[in-house]
Amino acid sequence: MSRIPDNGTISLSAIINSLNTMAGVAQLCVPYVQPVILLASAIICGIQQLKDNKRAFTRLAHDAYAMVQAVAQVHIHSVELQHSIEKFTAVLQQIQYYLHEHRTRNLMLRFFGAAQDAVKIREYRGQIQSARELLELQIEMRTHENIILMLRERSERNASPPPPYTAEDLMMPEDVRRIAQEDFERLLPILGVFSVFQEPPTIKQITRVLGLAEGEVQAVWGPILAYLDELDSDGRTRCLEFLERLVCLANNTPSIDSPTYHNLVARWCLLGPKGGAKDVFYAANSWAHHVCYSNPSVQLRDALMQSDIPLASESYEDLPEIIAWLEGIHHDAEQWAELLSTYRARLATRDDDGLIF
Repeated sequence: MSRIPDNGTISLSAIINSLNTMAGVAQLCVPYVQPVILLASAIICGIQQLKDNKRAFTRLAHDAYAMVQAVAQVHIHSVELQHSIEKFTAVLQQIQYYLHEHRTRNLMLRFFGAAQDAVKIREYRGQIQSARELLELQIEMRTHENIILMLRERSERNASPPPPYTAEDLMMPEDVRRIAQEDFERLLPILGVFSVFQEPPTIKQITRVLGLAEGEVQAVWGPILAYLDELDSDGRTRCLEFLERLVCLANNTPSIDSPTYHNLVARWCLLGPKGGAKDVFYAANSWAHHVCYSNPSVQLRDALMQSDIPLASESYEDLPEIIAWLEGIHHDAEQWAELLSTYRARLATRDDDGLIF
């Protein structure tokens, strides 16, 4: 909402007429804001009759009017919005009492109190402006939350049906069922990494790829991993499919975004922290696979440029596949041109036996 000018371009009479109209509409549509509108109207009527500090009081009236306009926009209920309106009402009540005290002063007190009045008016204006900014932010956030909720409900209505088996069909333990239902936000990236690894990753490998604390991953994935280890290959597959469906529905995503997790694992292979020979061997053998299944990103490009792995002699057989992937990048292709030239040149520097110098 644009701020109402405080230079007197909108007369107090016009503001009072507008407030009276708003009060009539509020009585029919949003009755709980009508008392605030009527209180503001009474205050501005009082300001209209003042002669001292007229300009400062007029600015206060414009600020109060702007806040009332913001209050009138509230067509949704929340504890936060109600609290903000109550705080604004309390400020208006203070102003109403202050105006009453001001009108009962004699001429001398009004003359010598003019400077103090100006300070007090500035304080009230500051309180009103802060209250309006907070209320408008809360309205915006509440509206955004409602839109997200609407989109999620629409997505759930249009979602494909769940697998033809349930947690009970799988004899899923209570702790695994609880994690899937309550910790789905933390479980989604773990499932994502697990699903793209070429061999089942360890908890330590998952923590290194995601940059999480080992204890956090252990708390979420440990019970699930222990349960998976008890199943045969068919049961393991069915359980993972069930968990992925539950987690994706809860996160309002149609499926696990595999290219994103291939991207994460590729960058870990190229530059991430390694905990031992198992990590090193996996990175050397699998980096190209993950790169070729990734969506291009600046972070992945930087990892490829900084890593020694792609240019190592052991990676020679992977370069044709990587070059083909690079040649398929058409968006921002110039940003990848240097990397493509480097790999092509590397392929050319080999002897007759196919070894890279």
